[in-house]
Amino acid sequence: ATVADDGTGAGGTDDDRAVLNLGTDFTANEAAGTVVFTVTRSGDTTGSSTVSYTTVNGTATAGSDYTAASGSLTFAAGETAKTITVSVTNDSVFEGTEAFSVQISAPSANAKLGDSTQVATVADDGTGAGGTDDDRA
Repeated sequence: ATVADDGTGAGGTDDDRAVLNLGTDFTANEAAGTVVFTVTRSGDTTGSSTVSYTTVNGTATAGSDYTAASGSLTFAAGETAKTITVSVTNDSVFEGTEAFSVQISAPSANAKLGDSTQVATVADDGTGAGGTDDDRA
């Protein structure tokens, strides 16, 4: 008999795999230069886990407002957090607030996705974490 511990077996939905989550949405000032997204891992962290990530345009556009990023993260046994750093462009053109996101996908077999998208809103009106750049003038 095969015993599944991933919520797929007959007779129950017990799933003990690690859960990978992105954090809450946030606002940063474009003068910050970079924004950091944190992926956390909870549950069973005894083995290693991997997950892919990519940036996704919203009202902010890769190449002009931020630098596109993609790749994979590998969590070692016991490791519970990894970061993804994305460069943002600090220009002198007032564009209002613009947003882009990071999405995680394709977790390894011993992990599953929780919150898989996090939005960064980039402000150039003097507000947001990481700076006071104000391009309204």
